[in-house]
Amino acid sequence: MFTLYSKRWQIEEWHRVLKSGCRIEKLANKTADRLRRATAINLVIAWRIMLMKQMYRKSPELPARVLFSDTEILTLKAFAKNEGYPPPDTVGTAVFIVAKFGGYLARKSDPPPGDQILWRGYSTLQSMCRGFELSMELFHGNS
Repeated sequence: MFTLYSKRWQIEEWHRVLKSGCRIEKLANKTADRLRRATAINLVIAWRIMLMKQMYRKSPELPARVLFSDTEILTLKAFAKNEGYPPPDTVGTAVFIVAKFGGYLARKSDPPPGDQILWRGYSTLQSMCRGFELSMELFHGNS
């Protein structure tokens, strides 16, 4: 029989991502409504970090597009090409590159990337994607 207790460890990890990566306890909004919105956004981000970690470990062969947007994939491809990494066509290679953004060294003895590394890498990826989008607007005249 399924019980919520069997999911306890995953719930604990999710809370750790919220506290350590998202720093949810340090949110300082002036109104309760803003705090609720900020919390909601961070809940989704924490879920996405955990999903990345799970898919990297359990389904690395899936296409990257099941987890990443077109802009994220383009950004990852540009980085991979520049750094000599394989193209991020699968979840495994795409998440590996995100982990590299977060400081993952990928030595033979290193465990798979964890929440902290993926959080830092995801944050870097989002900044890079925003820069990519802004450059596209600048060079293509979209506003």
